[in-house]
Amino acid sequence: MRNLEILIWLPDKDAESLNQTLSILDSRYGIERFDIVGVVGESEVFFQGKNLNNIPLESVPNISFDYVIVSENIRKLSDLSISARIIQRRKKFLAEQIGISSESVVFDFEIYNKWFSFPKVCLVIMFNHRYDQNLPLLQKIYGKRFSEIRFLVPFYDGSDADVIPVYESSWQFQGFFIQAYEKLKNIPCTHYLFVGDDLILHPGFNDTNFITQMNIQNKKFLITHFYQLNLPNRFRWNHTGGSSKPFYDKSTVWRNSLYTYDEAMAKFKDFFGVEYKEVYDKDFFGDPNNPSGNMLGRWNNAEEHSKVVAEFIKSNGGSTKIPYPMAGGYSDIFCVDKGSLFEFSRLCGIFSAMNMFVEIAIPTVAVLTFKKDEVQFFPFGSAKVLWGKDRTDFENKYDKDFNRLYNEWEENILYVHPVKLSRWKV
Repeated sequence: MRNLEILIWLPDKDAESLNQTLSILDSRYGIERFDIVGVVGESEVFFQGKNLNNIPLESVPNISFDYVIVSENIRKLSDLSISARIIQRRKKFLAEQIGISSESVVFDFEIYNKWFSFPKVCLVIMFNHRYDQNLPLLQKIYGKRFSEIRFLVPFYDGSDADVIPVYESSWQFQGFFIQAYEKLKNIPCTHYLFVGDDLILHPGFNDTNFITQMNIQNKKFLITHFYQLNLPNRFRWNHTGGSSKPFYDKSTVWRNSLYTYDEAMAKFKDFFGVEYKEVYDKDFFGDPNNPSGNMLGRWNNAEEHSKVVAEFIKSNGGSTKIPYPMAGGYSDIFCVDKGSLFEFSRLCGIFSAMNMFVEIAIPTVAVLTFKKDEVQFFPFGSAKVLWGKDRTDFENKYDKDFNRLYNEWEENILYVHPVKLSRWKV
């Protein structure tokens, strides 16, 4: 967890009074919850045997801090005003984020309580595979912007307290969430933002502005997109081919733990506004003579198409009737509100035990868990998702220099995926 950062303003050279203020701060809140970035003024200040850094006035606009304390009475800090230009030039200012007047940098310590109750996200970074080398890089990228960060890392046995070990296949990483739930549930936040370890967020996002920027103050779920799986030509997606298998695998007794077939069908109709088609028909399977419409080369001609359709029907209990309504969609980033985390994670855990592919499981759980007006989608075209040669071109464009990527970030792009940090200079 990131501590609150304090800048000390000491125009009166009253080091003794300031030490009294710091002592009050320590007794009231615990000084270990704060980082003192420095002292503006000429006095040398020692606190708990440490000499605090002096900072010239002209350097203040370039310093990152959450709020200022001075040596006056702790209850009257809001009476003191400091140059408005400091506020204007600061990139992030906590007071503005929680609705305190921007006319004064200094405010009393009731803000401490607001800091921990104001809507904000916990950033949860999901690793498909264990790659410990990325942990310090991701901390460097996000540590100053998100006060709560957790890493879900398969098979982790290290000592980093912010890492939660999980045990699941990368194709069923929806199983991570229920395994991590007990360690996530008490984190001081209102939402959990889940992102892949190779997905990079817009450099302007932080733990408080993400909610307002994405307009999810009154939403329970945020995701890029999803769709009903039983739609024309969706069979072309290779993971659709195995989508029915989990419902016929007798090793998992799931029926008493999920919504019934009829309940799920009703939820899909309420969400999408149309009946979920109960039969896989020729429109779903697509044109056997049109391999160009085939996303991942599952067939090249009518004969091959006939074979993959036959294999699918066999895996579907020998029938063209659906076993259960399903959705599909991009699942490398999504946000869940705190009140919904358990039920969302529980259903994801069931689908993980059933070996359902993650990009079917998470969208399906979303439809089963949330009403349509509780879900927000990322704006169309707001992401840069890289496939094939596009990935190489993207790396070459920025010379694999992460600082350059952030400095030249396209403002309308909310995230980029994938960015393999092991290939970049961070």
